[in-house]
Order: sequence, then C-alpha cells, then structure tokens
Amino acid sequence: PSSDSTLNAMASTAKVTAEIELEKLILGMDNKLDKIMLKLNIRQDDIHLQRIDENKLTKPTAGDTCRGSVVRKF
Repeated sequence: PSSDSTLNAMASTAKVTAEIELEKLILGMDNKLDKIMLKLNIRQDDIHLQRIDENKLTKPTAGDTCRGSVVRKF
C-alpha cells in the first residue's frame, strides 16, 4: 500500500510538472508569434512608406512640386 501511495504521488507530481511545462511552451509560442507579428507589421509599414516615397518621386503633383529641396532650385 505504501508503494502505491508513493507511485500515485510521483504520478501526480509528474502530471503537474508536465502541465506547467506545456503552459510554458504555449506561452513561449504566443510570445514568439507576437514578435513575428510585430516584425511583420514593421515590415509592412516600411514597405508602405517606401511606396509613398516612390509615388512622390515618380508622379509629382502640383502640391508636391513646391516641397522638396531638389525641386526648389529652379
């Protein structure tokens, strides 16, 4: 009987440990996913800003020609 209770105690300890490790793993995955999403968002912002600059460079409108140091030289 004493060995049964010892085995039960060890089994429940192992179960709790496994649950804690699983929780850590899930939390770690969430953090990694958040970081990946953050990096993706930053990349998207960079690409978006780059596109805006390219549009200004390739298609200047009447309002944009007055701005910018290059155009002011005329």
